[in-house]
Amino acid sequence: MEVAQPPFRLDVDWTEAGAEFALSGEFCTMTAPRFLEEIGVARERRVDWVVVDLGGLTFLDAAGIAAFAQVAGELPTGHFTIRRPNPWVLEVLRLCDMDVYVRDESQEGHFT
Repeated sequence: MEVAQPPFRLDVDWTEAGAEFALSGEFCTMTAPRFLEEIGVARERRVDWVVVDLGGLTFLDAAGIAAFAQVAGELPTGHFTIRRPNPWVLEVLRLCDMDVYVRDESQEGHFT
């Protein structure tokens, strides 16, 4: 029996210095590998920073958290940022000590 893929969308906005990933839908065991494949492309392009926009995320599991931790560990300190998590995603990030990567929209400056 074939397992249906959960709803998931990943859009990437490339700049000369980095990449912004917009994730929507379910970020889980079945969808995290797609994100990591795109991170591989970012590595090949030698990006300086990665921003992950979670504004459209509806579900996050341990595989998604692990993917974020992997990427954060591969980049220099301050070069991995999470934006716009909804309140329950933010709570999951806090429980996993990943909230240190969340950037408040009101903070000045933007990666370009």
